[in-house]
Amino acid sequence: GNIGSIVPEFFSGTPEEDENNLARLARALRLNSWQVFEYLEAYASVAEAFSAENIATLKKMLDEATEMHAIAEQEQTDDLPTAFTTTINLYRRFLSLASQSAREKWSTFDLFTMNAGATLILTAFFLVPFFISLSPAPSPS
Repeated sequence: GNIGSIVPEFFSGTPEEDENNLARLARALRLNSWQVFEYLEAYASVAEAFSAENIATLKKMLDEATEMHAIAEQEQTDDLPTAFTTTINLYRRFLSLASQSAREKWSTFDLFTMNAGATLILTAFFLVPFFISLSPAPSPS
């Protein structure tokens, strides 16, 4: 599922560029993750589709990934590629959970409304010809 997630393959390159590619991918995922979160948060405030607990869980995951990303960007670690890889995995986990949550909310159906709509269409299908047959035939001029 994709709710606007980036394509990580666009950030691959030669092994000599691995660290730079990982850093670019982490930055792109950070921006993308925050875009997805803000969209879901705005959607939840209007449609009340997501619980406050669900939004809080997503926010906690995003904050954790953002914190790890800040550490990697500041080069406060001896193993920079591992730090960026960890950051990337945290953002991917966030995006995966966000996508899963959205699919669960958006793939539910209101069976009552669907049945009411089908009944209305069938009723109209039979009543329109009935009312046409009751109307007087046009008189020749």
